[in-house]
Amino acid sequence: MKRLVSTALVTALGTAALAVPASAATTDGVPTTDFSVTATGPERATPGETVEYVVTVTNKGPGAAPTILGVWLPKGSSEITYASRRVARNSIMLNTFNPGEVRKLKITAKMGSRDNQMELPAAFGTYSGPKNEPFYKESNMGDDYSHVTTVNEKGDPFQGPDAQLGFTGEIGAGDQEGDLVTQQLTFTNTGRHRTSVLELSGRVYPGSGTIVKVTGLEDARGVTSTVGLQYTVPALDPGKTRVVVITTKITPTTGGIGGKYFVGAAKGGDQELDLRR
Repeated sequence: MKRLVSTALVTALGTAALAVPASAATTDGVPTTDFSVTATGPERATPGETVEYVVTVTNKGPGAAPTILGVWLPKGSSEITYASRRVARNSIMLNTFNPGEVRKLKITAKMGSRDNQMELPAAFGTYSGPKNEPFYKESNMGDDYSHVTTVNEKGDPFQGPDAQLGFTGEIGAGDQEGDLVTQQLTFTNTGRHRTSVLELSGRVYPGSGTIVKVTGLEDARGVTSTVGLQYTVPALDPGKTRVVVITTKITPTTGGIGGKYFVGAAKGGDQELDLRR
């Protein structure tokens, strides 16, 4: 995940700040050294508030070299500054570190929301400059990066990838002309996160007759016809169950009693329920 810095940025910073002692250079004129990065930041934050990250950069040696610190903050973050200067192009140029030198940088920003997700991730990492003219050769890339994860105080605490939706059904008694028969559809979220909005659709089989009533969808948007339904259903919280009951009146028609139903969710895929007797 090394990133390149523009030649214009390096030139603007001046050559004096980038000077590397000749004694630290390798045979090709580029020193070898090991930079490491650790970072801390807020455990919790509200999008829009100004927060501070403390980034510690260490040159473990053996060479002396300047470096560039990459700064990647949560989506939507703004007013990113270091030492009262705006951070441009996600990069902070740091002049030469001697072997063993440690610097602590305080970086502030107005926190972004990252689409209202629960976690607001930030990352910080050193890189060695332009690919064709690096300031140094990194001997250990494993400690070049550090991550900080902040809890979004305003994030949705439920909606996420671990929403497990179960979809089952059963048919009540009745098989004679004129009988009212119920088909019960049960949705249960057994996951840790809220589901996304659900899309429910389906048709009853001819032997079920015509639909006379549907309950359990009073807060949903959609339509019911004499033979089917199509609704957009609100998200289901973890541990919660929704029961939809379709009542039909049997008519003297063959074709089986029951129906075929589909439920879809943006974060859970489609499920099909073939309910028949």
